[in-house]
Amino acid sequence: MKKIAYLILGLLAIVGVSSIFPEIKISTIGYFLEDGDFASKSGVMFALTGMVLPSHTKLRYKASELKKIDVDKGIYKDSRKLEQGIEDFLLKLEVKNGYTVDASSALSKIGALERQLMANGLNPFSQATLIEDFFKTDNSKVLFPAWITKQIYMGMQAGKLELNVEDLKASSQKIPSTSIDQIGLNFDEEDVELAKTAEGSLFPVATMRTKELPSKMGKIGRKFLISYEASRRVNIDIASIFFQRIGNRIAKQMAQKGLQVMIEGDGNPGTASQIIKTEGTTYTDADIINLLIGDFEDGVEPSHFVLNKKMLARILTDKTNFEKFQSVNISEKLITSGVILPYLGCTWKTHKAMPDNQILAYDKGSCLAYYEEQNSSIVEYDKIIDTQFEKSVISLYYGFTKLIGGSSIVKELKTI
Repeated sequence: MKKIAYLILGLLAIVGVSSIFPEIKISTIGYFLEDGDFASKSGVMFALTGMVLPSHTKLRYKASELKKIDVDKGIYKDSRKLEQGIEDFLLKLEVKNGYTVDASSALSKIGALERQLMANGLNPFSQATLIEDFFKTDNSKVLFPAWITKQIYMGMQAGKLELNVEDLKASSQKIPSTSIDQIGLNFDEEDVELAKTAEGSLFPVATMRTKELPSKMGKIGRKFLISYEASRRVNIDIASIFFQRIGNRIAKQMAQKGLQVMIEGDGNPGTASQIIKTEGTTYTDADIINLLIGDFEDGVEPSHFVLNKKMLARILTDKTNFEKFQSVNISEKLITSGVILPYLGCTWKTHKAMPDNQILAYDKGSCLAYYEEQNSSIVEYDKIIDTQFEKSVISLYYGFTKLIGGSSIVKELKTI
């Protein structure tokens, strides 16, 4: 009976999403049950969006365990000055106010943000919670932008197969301006050989310096509108889908920019990926094995493969040209969890920007540097706190640069 009830709740949620946010298309519905330290947990899974949302959680805790703290808009500036996420910043305030970090406590299984919302009378796990409930207390109103930001970043990480920004970062840095002084790493070709140390001999040279051409960050974002009626009717589950979906779309665009820099280069000489043709006019598993073992120079080992979904499906199903990929272990893992094993020791990811005739391989640890504007916020917290939804924007200044030109190679199908 419980499963039937969850399915009915899911259908009702689908109707709500479709009527309020018609641009979000949902084609299938599922349900999941999860047992743990919580008394119960249930939810609705929206298969097309890839978002899984808890809709009801019963926490076993004493009211005295919650340590309410008073917050204002200043927490966002203060946390950025300390280079802390809002969750870590709130946790420190909780501890100062008497909260005890106890791994055995149910409250320790949720974040500081959720604990503070609960301390202010708002249940972030209840379907009965509406957007307008965030504005019933000064504290929960201030925390609403933090909740939105959390949903956005959750959406940015969604997807088992799709390439995301974290797959691309060899390093990550926040800088005070949108202009990037690109750093290049260069090594003499012979430096992987044993250097002779006889008196007067010269060692191979490894160089770190700024590149000839600086780079500029790009801005990515979405303007969003929540009407007054929607704020009164939309519950927290539907709001989660909305903001996670925004995050998911932003992440796809960011990943596409990273791919572009990886393949085409960052504008400086020697940063574009080498393009190597296949042996024949048909892709085979030998081409992929050569890409892994033979095509990269000594000292560089690829960690990731990127291709489009059509090509990945072909590799996993073509018994003639990709016989070595027809592994029982790979098939079982894919069927049971939708995850591809790290075949050939590499992570396999998809992105729609990759053409049918190309496969990209790269070493994550030496390929791209990621930059983000310092002291910026992905959410305009002032406007959200003041309920200026019709003017609110979710945006981010970011950029990629190529560290080592030979850290990525594109395998392209030979044509006659």
